[in-house]
Amino acid sequence: MYIFYDLETTDIDREFGQILQVGLVVTDDDLNIVEEKSLRCRLQPSVVPSPQALLVTGITPEQLTDEEETIFTMMQEIDQLLRSYDWPITTSGYNSMDFDERGLRSALHQTLMDPSLTFQKQDDDTDRNRRIDVMRLVQACIVHAPDALTLEQKTRHKTPQPAISLGVVARQNGVEFSEEEAHEAVADVKATIAVAKKIRDDAPELWQQMLNMVTEEGVKEFLEENAAVSYAKGYAGNMKHYMVAPVAVNDAYERQEILFDLSQDPADYMDKPMSELVDMLGKDTGKKVKNNPFYKVLMQKQPIFMPLEQTSKDLLPAGVDEETLKARAELIRDNLEFQAKIAQAAALAEEEIPVPDAIEKQLYIDLPEDVEARLSTWREEFQAADWEQRAELMRGFTTRFADDLQDNPTLARFPEFAKRIIFENAPQDTLTAQEQKAFKAGIHQKMTDPDAPEKMMTIPRAHEMLDKMREELAAGTCKYLQTGEEHKLDELAAFYEQLEQKFAPAPAQAPKPSNSAKPK
Repeated sequence: MYIFYDLETTDIDREFGQILQVGLVVTDDDLNIVEEKSLRCRLQPSVVPSPQALLVTGITPEQLTDEEETIFTMMQEIDQLLRSYDWPITTSGYNSMDFDERGLRSALHQTLMDPSLTFQKQDDDTDRNRRIDVMRLVQACIVHAPDALTLEQKTRHKTPQPAISLGVVARQNGVEFSEEEAHEAVADVKATIAVAKKIRDDAPELWQQMLNMVTEEGVKEFLEENAAVSYAKGYAGNMKHYMVAPVAVNDAYERQEILFDLSQDPADYMDKPMSELVDMLGKDTGKKVKNNPFYKVLMQKQPIFMPLEQTSKDLLPAGVDEETLKARAELIRDNLEFQAKIAQAAALAEEEIPVPDAIEKQLYIDLPEDVEARLSTWREEFQAADWEQRAELMRGFTTRFADDLQDNPTLARFPEFAKRIIFENAPQDTLTAQEQKAFKAGIHQKMTDPDAPEKMMTIPRAHEMLDKMREELAAGTCKYLQTGEEHKLDELAAFYEQLEQKFAPAPAQAPKPSNSAKPK
């Protein structure tokens, strides 16, 4: 069973933005649709939507406030829906691994649900859900099955490359997909399914290989069985190809496989000093060292690997025959000392990840297992409680986790998320007048903060963008509007002004004159 999904959001930033619409389509194993669902919610009080997002999606200011569902109630429904199916399930989307999945995880985080459970594992950690990104399948076709899809439309870059946005790919390959349907979540999902079916039918070997790559276990097994493999990577339709050999695994942050580019001779690197290897395996590997032979790939993000036997001879590196590739790969596989050395160098090259100041960005901070267990219990209690009990859980958090907060101060984000949820859903019944007043003041400060984090949308930044779009519209270079649509910018400007006024503090009243000041 597959669950295809798509999000419409207030911003391209996954953590600062908010989900406004989720389209879910369930299919059987043969990709036949058996159920579909579209969920919407209203704008959170503390979120400022970006003008570009509203213009691209066509979501109006009225729709932002008219919906009955909140992000909290919508995410509860999604969580319960996904848990109602037999696990493991396969989730899929278009560019889902880099955008939609992170957006859903962030929404689960901020609505006090477990961001890892729904898309990763069952309680016993044995049946892991699988994840497929159909855009990665399209990228794999560019390299390994160029006849499977029609990709004649190119980008406007100086070096044109296949344009692979969903609408462009769908329309070129016989999938009905109008501009009116674009950015409607369920319509996007159905187009994604149609593209997936075409790849499955016209490139079955590639389809099966990419299905083998949907879990860390599948990637690990593949690399254990193949000493020399094809590896493709790139951004959008600009794909590059390498013949590589796996060298070592780095678990310092996310599970990474260290690969060696077999266009070079590994014998030249066996005796390199540790300091040079650390430089090669640093964060900006390609920028630091010329002709760097090492690549890092995240094993859980469906890497585009292909066996040497299924790789076109045209893709082999110039001047290196197949036997040489195999011999170089075996040299690495047989040298356990070199593998250990590369693993050590990769660990030494890891830079400590700074703790983000913004609580929305603190999703990926690791907590000790015992703290995570107690936090999980608190979250479950919050989900099961009524609104008065949720308010008490919020207020009692700092006492309950007093010792933990000393060692892990980022835990303070959880009662703040709880306060946001309560303020949006049941403020009159659960929050004191003083708490409501303080929270409104906090929202206004956040919306108008001149020192807000770089990627967080604020009202002043929204007005700046509207002014820039007016200039571009006059010059005929605006990507979002056409001549005659200036009124849309005026409507958005009015919306942002109303948003600011909604939470602005009341003007101070002049003191009333005392009786002694009255004239006689």
